Amino acid sequence: MGIILYTLFKENYLFGNTKETYIKDLKKFENIKKFRKNYLEGIDKEALDLINNMLVKDPTDRYSLTDVKKHEFIQKNKES
Repeated sequence: MGIILYTLFKENYLFGNTKETYIKDLKKFENIKKFRKNYLEGIDKEALDLINNMLVKDPTDRYSLTDVKKHEFIQKNKES
């Protein structure tokens, strides 16, 4: 879900679909996990927090769907 959210905000795909782009895409993913400015520039602070919590490697620490639904960014932007 975190990758999908990233794609929606940045309007481009995080990972390519060819073997040639695999290494480059892994580096891009590592940069996103570290929140390097060049990848997340211009994204709302609350959205960054949501993405960060969705990209946690350990599934027991990663946001669940319930956590996502309760997140401030979702609550603030949901349709009534």
